[in-house]
Amino acid sequence: AAVTALLLIVALAYFIPATGVQKTVTRTTDNLSAYFQSNITDGTRGSSVGTRLEMWQAAWQIYLDNPLLGVGWGHYKENAQVLVDAGLRNRSAATWGHPHNQFFAAMAGGGSVALLAILLLFLIPAKIGRAHV
Repeated sequence: AAVTALLLIVALAYFIPATGVQKTVTRTTDNLSAYFQSNITDGTRGSSVGTRLEMWQAAWQIYLDNPLLGVGWGHYKENAQVLVDAGLRNRSAATWGHPHNQFFAAMAGGGSVALLAILLLFLIPAKIGRAHV
C-alpha cells in the first residue's frame, strides 16, 4: 500500500504542470542525451547535468591516480584543471572546488581511506537503526 501511494504521488507530481516536475525531467533527459552525443570541447557539457558528469569523471580519474590517500582535501579543482589542460575533461570539470558528490569528493580528496570512512559513516547508523526496528 505504501509503495502504491508513493507511486501515485510521484505520478501526480509529474503530470500536474504547476509542480514543474515534468519540465525538470524533460530538461534532464535532454541534457543527458546532448551530453552523450557531444565531445569534450562541446559547450553542451557545460550544462548542469553535463558539468556534474564531467566532475564525477574527473574525480574518478583523480582517485585512480591517487587511490590510497587521494590528493588531499581542497585540491580537487587544481587536479581537475590538470585533466582539463590535458584535454581529458571539459573545462566545466574544474569549475567548482569539489565534484558535487560526497563519495567522489571523498575518493578524490582522501582516497580509499576516506571512501571507507564515509561508507562506514552511513552504514553503521543504518545497521544500528535496523537492529532496533
